[in-house]
Amino acid sequence: MMSFSAWSGVAKVMSQLAKIQKNAPDEFGNALIGVAEEVVDQNIIPATPILSGDLRNDIRVLGFFRRGRVIAVKIAAGNTPPVDEYAAIVHEDLELNHPVGGAKYIERPLKAVAPQLPARIAKRINLNKAKDA
Repeated sequence: MMSFSAWSGVAKVMSQLAKIQKNAPDEFGNALIGVAEEVVDQNIIPATPILSGDLRNDIRVLGFFRRGRVIAVKIAAGNTPPVDEYAAIVHEDLELNHPVGGAKYIERPLKAVAPQLPARIAKRINLNKAKDA
């Protein structure tokens, strides 16, 4: 026979699980932003070609977004002309020669670190934050 206190313990656990379910996507999104910012700083910026330095200064992580069960971040380069035109040309033109960096300066570094990303994101997730939100 279960006592009342056991039932109240189950109710408390169920309440905490419901909070985690509700808040975990935001906690995951915040972890994803943190990892994306690290990848930009450590991998993408060093791979970015330099003409004036404006392009490197303009690479940024735009906050996370949710679409159904998908949570993602966007990494953007180029914000204003002529930097945005230069960003597209340099990223896509495989024939251009750059003393530093090169084409696919966002794509190549992301592909290189992709196998590490799940573990890096998992390290940043704190389900206690989701539970206490």
